[in-house]
Amino acid sequence: MQLVHDDPSIPRVDLMAASAEGYRLLAAEVDRRPPMLPSSVRKRALLRRLRMLARQLEGEPQVIEAAVFDAKFFVPGQGAPFSRTPEDARGPSQRRFDVVVLVRTTAPDHAAELDAGAAWTELSALVRSVSRHTIDVVARNVRRIGDVPHTGGGVFLFNFFDNTPEVLPVWEHSARWFVAKTKLDNSTVLQPVDDTADEYAVINHARWPSWHAFLPHLLLRPSFRRYVGDNSMANGVTAQPILYRQR
Repeated sequence: MQLVHDDPSIPRVDLMAASAEGYRLLAAEVDRRPPMLPSSVRKRALLRRLRMLARQLEGEPQVIEAAVFDAKFFVPGQGAPFSRTPEDARGPSQRRFDVVVLVRTTAPDHAAELDAGAAWTELSALVRSVSRHTIDVVARNVRRIGDVPHTGGGVFLFNFFDNTPEVLPVWEHSARWFVAKTKLDNSTVLQPVDDTADEYAVINHARWPSWHAFLPHLLLRPSFRRYVGDNSMANGVTAQPILYRQR
């Protein structure tokens, strides 16, 4: 990894061992309107049904939890959030995933086996029937600050990273800034089990207790651009961060 900016005062992060659990992530583009506006009738009906199906999934023996997320903010510059000039704007297609379903299972194989169940079959068919684009990822955890809590509300991040060789070292380096400056105490990096199966190399999931816990730091601290942005750009790492609330 090429470091163009470093700060010795920011300590390393003691990562937990990667979890042996499995993950199934279904992300979809449903509404075209900005997420801060009220959702369409179609999307509201979809979210209600997804919550019901998520509860059914949690009744299956290999499922630990199932959560539904509704986008609230598309971070500007998706696809190349740290680019300085138009020619820097490269990377994955810009997707506006305004609905995400995340299922955590006891093992990656069990995440793949959800296809055999009625609840997941209905859920995925329903999402696809009302979406312009979807991704369906069976994943494992490859880096972890801590498990992401899905109780008590908060602001949730799903950050979709393109396929570049240095994506994991850059994530680890960036994690130091987020832990030190925003007091982030959780984050799981999910990697598709079949790395040829989808358009993203990894998807990072995290939670902050509120907007003011992290957003002012991103907007007002120059070190965010230097420490996170410039090092990401120097290594060709691009991402699509989207912020959600849990439904």
